Amino acid sequence: MPDISENYLQSLLHETEEKLRLTGLELQELKAGLDEAVIVSVSNAKGEIIHANQMMTKITGYSVDEIIRKKHSIFKSGYHSRDFYRNMWDTLLRAQIWKGEIKNKAKDGSFFWVDTTIVPFVDEDGDIFQFMSIRKDITERKFLEDQAEKDRAAREYAGRLAAVGEVASNIAHEIRNPLA
Repeated sequence: MPDISENYLQSLLHETEEKLRLTGLELQELKAGLDEAVIVSVSNAKGEIIHANQMMTKITGYSVDEIIRKKHSIFKSGYHSRDFYRNMWDTLLRAQIWKGEIKNKAKDGSFFWVDTTIVPFVDEDGDIFQFMSIRKDITERKFLEDQAEKDRAAREYAGRLAAVGEVASNIAHEIRNPLA
């Protein structure tokens, strides 16, 4: 068996420690970038929030202390059906990524929409040990879509009223014509 020198082992250890340090710095930078760009939370296997970034506290109105150890159901708006949430959990519990749009309720009672991706984290035994939720605020887009739909419906209604008015005018004309 070859003799490995103490210097070589020290060099290898130093190199490994340096790689770990750089990986840690890279992870910190990635986390900082995510925290600036999107709403992030991490939940344990029971669905209890164990991490929430500042963007999450900003959109929900809750402080980090109010959110930690709570379930995401504190944000439920009542908009989505049980089947919606059942489908989401069925997907996640199969260790698959779930994506969708969710209407939530903030602490002050206002509503907000988030485009959501939830990623289950699986250990070496295949068991889920946590979930990471990454969200983007789409409230303004949903408001504009809703407004456009209301405008379209109003135009359609006005068109139907105009058609009814034209029919009524024709009927009135036909009734008056023989009398003349």
